Amino acid sequence: MGLFKWMEERAKKMRWWDFSVLKLSLFAFGLWIAIVWPPVLSLPTWIYFVVFIVGWVYLFWKLFR
Repeated sequence: MGLFKWMEERAKKMRWWDFSVLKLSLFAFGLWIAIVWPPVLSLPTWIYFVVFIVGWVYLFWKLFR
């Protein structure tokens, strides 16, 4: 069994608040990376915006297809 198949099977057991906790922990990890590795904050702000838009479009495409 592959790693992704195993993860998909485990994700089926999770409730909506489990995904909220996952998102919160990933956000906190991102903030920690920004504090520990300052060069990541020296990128132009438009790069962060592009990453946000690409992720948003992907998720909405996945949701409404």
